[in-house]
Amino acid sequence: MSNAEKHVNRRQFLVTGSLAVAGLTMPGVMHAAAKAPAAALPLSVGFLADASRSFQAAESILTGDPTLFSRSARFSFRGMRRFPSDNLNVLIDVIFHTVAGDVPFFAFTHPEAGKSVSNSSPASFLVPVPTTGAIDLSVKVRRASAPEVSGTISFAVNSVSDALKLNRGAYILAISDRAIDWTSVRLADGTQPSTFISGGEPLLLRTNDANEVSFDYVVMTVRAGS
Repeated sequence: MSNAEKHVNRRQFLVTGSLAVAGLTMPGVMHAAAKAPAAALPLSVGFLADASRSFQAAESILTGDPTLFSRSARFSFRGMRRFPSDNLNVLIDVIFHTVAGDVPFFAFTHPEAGKSVSNSSPASFLVPVPTTGAIDLSVKVRRASAPEVSGTISFAVNSVSDALKLNRGAYILAISDRAIDWTSVRLADGTQPSTFISGGEPLLLRTNDANEVSFDYVVMTVRAGS
């Protein structure tokens, strides 16, 4: 098994848009990383419901879609949009919780080395939606020669208190060391998350001046599996 396939078994949630102190337990959907003293992953998650043009902070959504219990959820990682800066490497896995233990499933990768940049092709796969517990995404990020930082994002339809609510729509995973005001973000004209691809036209613009947003982000869509 390669280093990229070794995964964190504990949930490591992060305070949206800010650095958390490793080892502390924080309320809300993201907790501080269990490893110390490495810096925690700054991450903000935005949500765009189907047929909507208005983004919300994913943590502000209070209910999930119960129809996904019986139909499962189809996750699709469309790609990544980079804001020019130092080299960035991103690895995302879905963690399947089985009777034999946690099994990581490769979902998305974005490696950079010098001027070489690549992305995994858009991937779509079914994920069973548990009636108890949550769906966990392991996210690992490394900038330039800095140490790797990691965290876990959880999604659930049920009442798991430390998980984002799972609904059909688009989730934007913003890798940023500052807070994101998702109400100030909109889709670029003529674009849809479901057709976004890495290296294509930008998906997100600032509402106030129609300029492209100034943070890195991964686009993930969720729809019913059947």
